[in-house]
Amino acid sequence: MESVFADTPKLDGLTIKQIRINNQNVFSLSDDRENGFFYQSANFLHIRTRNHIIKAQLLFKEGDTYLTRLANESERILRANNYIREATITADEEDGEVVINITTFDTWSTKPTVSFGRVGGKNKTEIGLEEANLLGLGVNLGLSYRKDFDRTSTTVQLVDKQLFNSWYRLAVTYSDTSDGFLNDVSVDKPFYSLDATTSQGFSVRREKKTDSLYFKGQKYLMLDKEDEELDVYTGWSNGLSEGSLIRHSVGLHSLKQRATSAIEQPIIIDEQVSAYLNNLDTDIIRDEIYPYYAFDFLQDRFDKTINQDKIARTEDRYIGSKYGFKVGFVNDIFGANDNFLKLEGYLGKHLQLSKDVFVSTGASVDFELPNSGTAARNLMVEYYLKTYINQSGAFKFYADFIGNQSQDLRLDRQLFMGEQAGFRGYPLRYLSGDRFHKLTLEQRYFSDKDLWRLFNFGAAVFFDIGKISGGSQFERSQNGVYKSVGIGLRITSNRSSRGDIIHIDLSSPLNAKEDVGDLQFSIKTKTVF
Repeated sequence: MESVFADTPKLDGLTIKQIRINNQNVFSLSDDRENGFFYQSANFLHIRTRNHIIKAQLLFKEGDTYLTRLANESERILRANNYIREATITADEEDGEVVINITTFDTWSTKPTVSFGRVGGKNKTEIGLEEANLLGLGVNLGLSYRKDFDRTSTTVQLVDKQLFNSWYRLAVTYSDTSDGFLNDVSVDKPFYSLDATTSQGFSVRREKKTDSLYFKGQKYLMLDKEDEELDVYTGWSNGLSEGSLIRHSVGLHSLKQRATSAIEQPIIIDEQVSAYLNNLDTDIIRDEIYPYYAFDFLQDRFDKTINQDKIARTEDRYIGSKYGFKVGFVNDIFGANDNFLKLEGYLGKHLQLSKDVFVSTGASVDFELPNSGTAARNLMVEYYLKTYINQSGAFKFYADFIGNQSQDLRLDRQLFMGEQAGFRGYPLRYLSGDRFHKLTLEQRYFSDKDLWRLFNFGAAVFFDIGKISGGSQFERSQNGVYKSVGIGLRITSNRSSRGDIIHIDLSSPLNAKEDVGDLQFSIKTKTVF
């Protein structure tokens, strides 16, 4: 895809004389295909994004010195909003100064939700109403009722990413659930651009819920949990220098968690599971109060593509290297009930190997290192390799390898093989263990047709093969290699603020056990193809 960035470096250094904003509605009535009664009515009912909301997200203003890279980054910031379908910035010279033209296209931001899904043999329903661009101010307000395999919940959520036209964000979530509640509030100013030099924020979360452990897709233990969590941080950076940047953050984190076995327990699956539970201490008391330090490295390397993880929509793709770590010092001198180092780390490398081959690889790790010098605990390591190959026309090949390894996980964490881990053809949370590796091969098709100027389509034929190993004695009894094949339909609407992709898959396990059907049908929404 040809770049439409404001790629005019010859104008760098000139003064910005004027910024013109041309914000388009959801449908273009100048296009005969979008000039019917339905499209006219949709445009009439939709409140377009207000100009000052768009201006608040630009990295420049009138009177500033024009820099091409800031125009490019401003495009990416605007496109990251779900209420904006596309954004382009162009620059022209006028009397020795620069005139900037910004063109944006809104999405339909009022979204009633009535959905039914079936994933891994479990049903999921949702009814709700969401406004992603309240009064054209970029504020997201939603109300939903949801029933899935874990719980039923009624949720109200408010998100303002441009609080009082600033770079501060406000997010508030209240959820009343069948097994408890969730109250979550955060206010923060992120590193909103590559040149941002400061960041700060805080968050408070209180949650009560029932978590479950699964085997063969069935619950065998339920834990009643209550969490109280607080995080306060500040960060600093020197900004972009010679194509890369380094960021530092320090903060204070507090977590108080209490958990015990639920009064009502599921039926024990078999004697091995029963024996395991008899020797299990299900009482959890965690008091973690600790300071932490975080380090991040990022390169300024981006490009634009289409039909990679979305359908017929511009995607801003990272093509550089990044890595970072976070270390926390949990100690009883701060009021904790344990002493250990809490460590997290990640790295990623994204490469355009040729015109038609793009590769993304990376890894992450998090674990606790007790002061007693014993082995790492609550350890989770993940690594991946994803490959995208452009073929002729609308066909693209996709492959990914994902590996997970764990050690001495806390009781409320499990490493699963199943539908929720992207392993199709098997029930949700089917098997668990200490190690899981999966290879996916997928032939994709991206249609260039749309239906009623509303819906875009894709399709896939896929093969999944995975291996689960380790775990407790009864988990090891099901260790082995599992395979599945299937076909899928993908449906999305680029005119909708949600922008999710509906996955309709029919898959078959190739070496299923007696407790798995020959065919698995699933309907779910995901953010990617």
